[in-house]
Amino acid sequence: MVSPRQLAPLLVLLLLTACPGDDATPTPVDSGVITDAGSNPDAGSNPDAGTDSDAGTDAGQEAPPPSITNETLTGGTVGAWYSVTLTATGGRAPLSWSLAEGSAPPGLSLSSSGVLSGTPAQVAESPLSITVEDADGQTASRELTLSVAAPGAPVFTVGQWNLTYFGSDSRGPVNSSSDGGTSDDLQIAGARDIMRDLGANLWAVVEMVDTADFDLLKAQLPGFDGFLANNATFVSGGTSPYGTSSQKVGVLYDSALTFQSASLVRVGNSSDFADRPPLRVDFTTEIAGEQTPLTVIVVHMRANSSDPTGPRDSRERAAAALKTYLDDTLPTQHVFVIGDWNDDVDESISLHPTTQAPLATPYQNFVSDSARYTFITRELSLAGGATTIGFDNIVDHTLASNEAADRYIPGTASILYADAWFPDFLNVVSDHRPVISRYHFSARTGPFVRLKAPLGGTYQGGSTLPITWTSWGVGQVRVEVSINGGTDWSVVANAVPAAQGRFAWSVPDVNAPEVFVRVVDAFNPANVDTNAEALSLVGGPARVFINEVLAHEGTQTAAHEFVELVNASPFPVDLSGWTLWDASNGAARHVFAAGTQLGGGQAVVVFGGAAAVPVGQANALAASGGLLGLGNGSDSVRLRRQDSTLVDQFDYTSTVPGVSANRSPDAAPDALFVPHDTLPAGLASSPGLRADGTAF
Repeated sequence: MVSPRQLAPLLVLLLLTACPGDDATPTPVDSGVITDAGSNPDAGSNPDAGTDSDAGTDAGQEAPPPSITNETLTGGTVGAWYSVTLTATGGRAPLSWSLAEGSAPPGLSLSSSGVLSGTPAQVAESPLSITVEDADGQTASRELTLSVAAPGAPVFTVGQWNLTYFGSDSRGPVNSSSDGGTSDDLQIAGARDIMRDLGANLWAVVEMVDTADFDLLKAQLPGFDGFLANNATFVSGGTSPYGTSSQKVGVLYDSALTFQSASLVRVGNSSDFADRPPLRVDFTTEIAGEQTPLTVIVVHMRANSSDPTGPRDSRERAAAALKTYLDDTLPTQHVFVIGDWNDDVDESISLHPTTQAPLATPYQNFVSDSARYTFITRELSLAGGATTIGFDNIVDHTLASNEAADRYIPGTASILYADAWFPDFLNVVSDHRPVISRYHFSARTGPFVRLKAPLGGTYQGGSTLPITWTSWGVGQVRVEVSINGGTDWSVVANAVPAAQGRFAWSVPDVNAPEVFVRVVDAFNPANVDTNAEALSLVGGPARVFINEVLAHEGTQTAAHEFVELVNASPFPVDLSGWTLWDASNGAARHVFAAGTQLGGGQAVVVFGGAAAVPVGQANALAASGGLLGLGNGSDSVRLRRQDSTLVDQFDYTSTVPGVSANRSPDAAPDALFVPHDTLPAGLASSPGLRADGTAF
């Protein structure tokens, strides 16, 4: 695949209709001029170039021997993704590529199809001995040198992409429900390769339909976390209007960002936002050498351009409500509002019904307030760019508060015209093109690594503790631990890709009052970061247990079933990968997300569905499986660790409709269960709260 870093933007000006996929009526705006349309900025680096070597060869006639056509290799940068495709003429397909033993630079590998890729781990001038062999056993070799340079100043890259009806079996670029998932796999693979090559730290994604496919995409982007707007594990704010089969917004983010919270922004009239409330995600990240709040709001505004008094006016009203919200709640924060705005910001995609002239942009309120807000992508609009195929406007925009805009690197906003080189892009991946922009956030220059967690605290021996870091210009790291105050160090992970940003440490089951963790650049040990405050390990079993269960929801829906867990330990317990089961069906009904920590003496409650999660209750979430499935008459609730070890179970043979079973005394790990309404406060239940209704 051609690396997008080798592509110059192609400005393709065509006819405007409404945003594809939104059932719009085509509306001409400007007669377009195609500038440099269809040119391939990296001709010859297509993975199939030169490999059709038996064309024109008579049956039984030996093809001429292969010959490697690459004369030089594009240089790489430490810590930045690198990809180049080797090409050859002659030979009988298929061609197989290899490197002489020991010649691959650290962090890179060569596939048999001829793609040299990976993340370079150190500055080097690496001689590569490359061999290609054809189907007849004929070979050719060439010596090429790969130069890997140190990085410049670190940058923070923001990406956004409308992945049209992502994962849908009925709509979008790949929508076959009868091909065993092959079509979805193509869309996932195309999105993965393009997103990985662009190297963004943050992606705002739009039109995500299939949650499982989103999770597959996330899993194929090493070092990334993320979620969609209907994920109650991350997103608070009551019942989500984003249904299972609806288009959802979401985020993907790497270790440069630390997740804090997420919620839906419910302002103005819901219909003005097409019943798609913006998703607000609060992070912290390093800005000017300090961990600083960063708020990201992902939008998918109402579509359509054919009726200027309808959708455009809705977008204008939505913009007014959104700006009031930003002015009032985030007046001095670093903020990005990104996604599919479904209109342009120099002029509207909607036309005056009489003159057919473009109307004013519905986002003029932001454009006019240049002291506080900047559409980073407006420069692309003024240059005549296009983010959707077949339209000569930009509808995918990045709005930045002045605090974030002040750190924008001029000229780095760009559209990736992937349809110019990606085979059948429109019918495989999306009708929207990805957009990125870059910012100087970090005060550091040159390669660095910084430990993010753990920075202190007490942890249970025998548990799993996530060690996380952020880095720039580092290819691989070692993770080392000392359990005796820094006197002796043990390597717990060797040669971890720095971009992965995390490692799950299996904590020894010991009592250790002075524990230190450090992350070390594998090729420059002087580049290291260690926690300043010692950790403490406490040996012995975790005391996380089932404290309350509502199995019979009574007159309410099954979403109101719940299981409450309490941590009786004085230290946090990592619940990553722990599961809740109902034994009658033999199924894991809930899997706790990676990074889930239950604080000492705290509780968490899992409901059968998002509809029952109380608004604003931070320790309440919906079952990841969509239900708990507890039998009204009898069942067995089981809590298991990530390795399937049974932690606790509650067996019952009778229930009271609408009344939970609760430990008595409340929150006592070895106490018996009694009907909740027999406890002193007389309440029918208290999900996520103490038996008397107060907070833990």
